[in-house]
Amino acid sequence: MDNISDNSYVLIDMQEILRVGGNLSSCGGYILFDNYHDAVNKPVSDMPLMGVPLMMQAYTLMVCKEGCLDYRLDYYHPITISGGEFIFFQNGQIIEFIGVKDNPKILFITVSKENMIDLLHYVPDECMPQSKPLKLSGELFDEIHFYYKMMRDYIDSSTLPAQKDVLRAYMFIILMRLGGKVNRQPLTASVSDTSGVRKMEIYHRFVNEVKKHFKEHKDVEFYASSLCLSAAHLSRIIKAISGKTVRGWIRDYVILEAKVMLQTSNITISQISDSLNFPNPSFFSKYFREATGISPGQYRKSYKA
Repeated sequence: MDNISDNSYVLIDMQEILRVGGNLSSCGGYILFDNYHDAVNKPVSDMPLMGVPLMMQAYTLMVCKEGCLDYRLDYYHPITISGGEFIFFQNGQIIEFIGVKDNPKILFITVSKENMIDLLHYVPDECMPQSKPLKLSGELFDEIHFYYKMMRDYIDSSTLPAQKDVLRAYMFIILMRLGGKVNRQPLTASVSDTSGVRKMEIYHRFVNEVKKHFKEHKDVEFYASSLCLSAAHLSRIIKAISGKTVRGWIRDYVILEAKVMLQTSNITISQISDSLNFPNPSFFSKYFREATGISPGQYRKSYKA
């Protein structure tokens, strides 16, 4: 695995996923994987990619057939996906699988950035921004598995032509079916009105800007200016869609990066402070404590205890 320059988390790309092994098929930027035939009650420590912060370098649809799988997304609170649910992991998100219960059976359909770029606008709105798993109806659950099997069969039939185009067609069908039949959560008026598409576009652009610039810029005005909006207008949109303020988003991403470095590296707190462009370690420690309730040193000790 290749680490980013500050060694704070692991980048996992298509080739890395291929090393997982198991019941896996791949072709032209598509990887399909399931653990349906793994031994019952397989130890958590033996499961691939467990307990490691992973930054996704692809897009992945994960469906849980049975059991439960616990994970953290972008280092927020633990989330559980259970039988009959799905979630859509986006490129650039940080995922850590942290536990299992009742012998979970899961499948992944992973698509490279290049192959997913013209399919992204078909991803159900409920998945973007993604927070919690969504429940599949019984009918749709069976359909997803049907198309998953069709994709696997097509990959495994190496003599068939135009594999990439056919796989894209199946993925398109899956996304369209998810958009039409998922048990939807009620949308707030601010997202469901006619300006919802524009607001979602602003939201995604804002998140991308935060990911690019959070180390250098921690002020609301910078992101509002980069999106050609007033700070007040940007704040209203981000709060309506995500439930968090702009300042909260910036803070959480800074704290996320700090937590990852504290968890997965041995660099000093002073070096972490420098990496995140704080004026001094004392200012960084105060910022961290205000967000988490504990100091960076206490966090490192509690995580590694």
